[in-house]
Amino acid sequence: MRSYLERFLPGLVIITALVFAGGKYLYALSEVLDIDLADESKYLYRGVDLLHSGFSPATWAPMYSSWYFLLSLVQPDRVQLYYLNVALLTILLPVLLFVLLRRYQVSLLVAACAAFLFLISNANLGVMPRVNHLALVILLVALLIASFTKSLSKRFAIVGLGALVASYARPELYYAFILAGLVSLGLALRARDRWAGILSALVLLAAIPLGQLLGVPLSGAQRTLTAFGQHYSLNWITWTNNVGRVSPWSDWQRIIQNDFGDARNLLDVVRANPAQFFRHVSANIANLPSNLFALLAYHANVFLPEALRAQEAWLWPLLAAFALILRRDRLLPQFKRHQDLLLLLGFISIIPIGVTLIIYPRAHYLVPIAALVLVALGLLLDIQPPHGNGIWIALVIGIVLVAATPRASNLLGPSEHPVSDTIHFFQALQLKGTVRLLEAGGRGYEVYLPNTHSIAHTVKKKPFNTFLRERKINAILLSDRLVNDVRYRDDPQWKAFLSNYAERGFQLLTTPDGTRLLVASELLKSSP
Repeated sequence: MRSYLERFLPGLVIITALVFAGGKYLYALSEVLDIDLADESKYLYRGVDLLHSGFSPATWAPMYSSWYFLLSLVQPDRVQLYYLNVALLTILLPVLLFVLLRRYQVSLLVAACAAFLFLISNANLGVMPRVNHLALVILLVALLIASFTKSLSKRFAIVGLGALVASYARPELYYAFILAGLVSLGLALRARDRWAGILSALVLLAAIPLGQLLGVPLSGAQRTLTAFGQHYSLNWITWTNNVGRVSPWSDWQRIIQNDFGDARNLLDVVRANPAQFFRHVSANIANLPSNLFALLAYHANVFLPEALRAQEAWLWPLLAAFALILRRDRLLPQFKRHQDLLLLLGFISIIPIGVTLIIYPRAHYLVPIAALVLVALGLLLDIQPPHGNGIWIALVIGIVLVAATPRASNLLGPSEHPVSDTIHFFQALQLKGTVRLLEAGGRGYEVYLPNTHSIAHTVKKKPFNTFLRERKINAILLSDRLVNDVRYRDDPQWKAFLSNYAERGFQLLTTPDGTRLLVASELLKSSP
C-alpha cells in the first residue's frame, strides 16, 4: 500500500494543483470571455436539442453536440452551459497532457511545466470554436490507453479507434483512422500476431455501425468547399488589398466563382485553376510557423506586464531552444526511448497539418498540432532531478504552480462582452411574442433567447421591403457588420427604412455596448 501511494500520490498532487490552478485562471470567466455566436453556439444548440432533432450530420461534429447534451443534463441554462464547456475543456486538456507525460515516465517537473504552459497558452482558452479541443481530448485518451500495450500494432489500432471517434468531432481525422487501421493490420500480419490482427480488424470494422448510426464524416463535400472558399477568400483579400471592403465569410462564393468557376468540390478547384490553388497553399505554408508559434508561445502573462506580452511570449521558446542545445547529446537516446510514442504523435499530426495547408492555418485547426508538439518536447527535454519525484517535490511544484497561475484576463485582455450583454438586455425586455430577429451573428442569438428565431443577414436575396415582409422580421440588430454588408448598404429600400423606421412601426433601443436595436412596437407593447 505504501509503495502504491509513493508511486501515484505525487502525480495526484500535481493533478489537484492543475485543477486548482485552472479554477484560479478561469475565475469569473464570463466577465472576461464573451459568447461566440458562430459555430460554437450552433454546436451547443444541436446538443441541447439532441432528443428532439437527433444526432447532427456526421460532418457537423455529432460527438461534440453529444458532449454538449451530456453537459446540459447538469447545467440546463444555455449561457451557463456555454461557459461550463469552456471551463471543463480548458482544465481537462492540461491534466491529460500531464498524465500522458507521466505515463511515459517524464519527470514531475517537466510534465507539470508542459501542462501549465498549455493551460495558460493561447491554444487553450484563446481559440474558438472548441470542437478541436474535444477531438484532442479523445486523441490523448487513446494515446494514454495505447501506452498499456507494448505491441506497436495494437498501439496503432487503439489510436486508430480514437481517431475514428474523434472524426465525429473533426471529420478529417477519419483519414487518420483509415491509415492507422491499415498500418496496424500490416504490422500485425508482418509479426504474425493473431490477437493484434483481430484487434486491427475490429477497429476497422467499427466504422460500419458508427457509419450506420451517424453517417460517414467524409461525406460533406459542400462543407469542405465552404471551408476552403472562406479561407481562400482570406488570402485573396490580402492579395487584392480588399481588407475591410469584402467579407470572406459572406462573399466567398463570388470570389470562388471568379477564380474557380462552378467548382463543386476541392478536386474541381484544383482542376479549374491549379495556379491559384497552389498560391493559396503556398501562402498557408508561409503562415503556418508563425501561427503555430502564436498559439503555443503566446500565453497569459506570468512575469511581465500585459504590454510586454510579445516579449514574454519569447521566453519559453528561448528556454526550450537553450535546453535543446544543452541536451543535444541526450536527444537521440530520448528519441529512441520514446520512439513509439513520437511515431504515433507524428502520425496523428500528418492529417491536421495537411488540412491546415489546404484550408488555412487557422488557430482551431492547429490546436491538436500545438498540443502534440508540446508532448514531443516534453519527451525530448525531460530531465530527472537529483531528488527524484517524491511527494515533497510534488507539493513544492504544486504550490508554485497554483501561486504562479495568472488570471485569464492576462490572455484575453480588457473585458468586453457585447454578445452576453445583448442577451441579458433582450432577457430584461421580457418580450412576449415570437421575436424574428435579423442579425449578422450567424443566427446565434436564438440559441440563448426563448421564443426567438434568428434570421441570418446573408439570406437576403430580394429588395429589403419584400424581405422584411416575407420573413416577418420584427427586430433588427444594427451591428456594423450588417449595416456595412453590401446586400443592405446598396439597397435603396434599406436606406429608406433606416430613415423612417418609426413610420414602419419600429422603435429604436440601444444595447449596453452601444449597438442600435430596432424592435417592432407591437413586441414592446406586449412586454411588462
